[in-house]
Amino acid sequence: MELAENVYLDYNNLYIKKYNAVVIINNSRKTFSGSMFLQKDSQLVITVAPLLGIELFRAKFDKDTVFLLDRTKKDIYKGSYKLIENLLYLQLNFNIVESIFSNRMFIVNSVGENHSINKFKHSVIDNHYVFTNTRSGWFGGGGLRNSSLIQAFYIEPVTFKLGQSVVSDSKSNYGVEVFYSDMRSLGNSLFPHSINIKGHNGTQKFEATFTFPSIEVNSKNSLRMNIPDNYSVKEIK
Repeated sequence: MELAENVYLDYNNLYIKKYNAVVIINNSRKTFSGSMFLQKDSQLVITVAPLLGIELFRAKFDKDTVFLLDRTKKDIYKGSYKLIENLLYLQLNFNIVESIFSNRMFIVNSVGENHSINKFKHSVIDNHYVFTNTRSGWFGGGGLRNSSLIQAFYIEPVTFKLGQSVVSDSKSNYGVEVFYSDMRSLGNSLFPHSINIKGHNGTQKFEATFTFPSIEVNSKNSLRMNIPDNYSVKEIK
């Protein structure tokens, strides 16, 4: 477990000038591109545009609040992470969002009450070291908690990088799988340039694949969420 933590990318921010994405919600498929800026322990800002078009949407995720800017309607939606769950059927908070995009999902479970390696069952599956945790909910340190949740982390045996993370809840038929691929040298470590996220909540299904041609570590570039004066702010509770 310590070897997996030691190879995580050390960063203050990650800037992605352009990503490409394919999102499938139930049977509806959308393809788009955009930019992304992740400030460690603070916020994620992401833009959405057609592949060859102008920006249509911008979202900001911070510790407690989600902002969705709709340029087509000149509206801004503000709410809790429940807003995302209603759109994507995924239970999220900032810890989860940050750890998914920074390839640090395993480290979140190594603090506080989960720090002991004895909290995990160990096995080898498909040439991966697999650590399974059944004693706490999705992510310690402010994460979602549910006694029926099971978490499994698949570690690459050569690089000790996290290659796959699985979260499932047998009682509610809820689950999320995250797959990392296209590992390349970045900063002081290897880092995935492709992330595939699959989730289901009952009969509702969500899948998103993000690919990053290039990533800047501790970049001088950034993205912000500025609210134009002529936009209407709508709070969603």
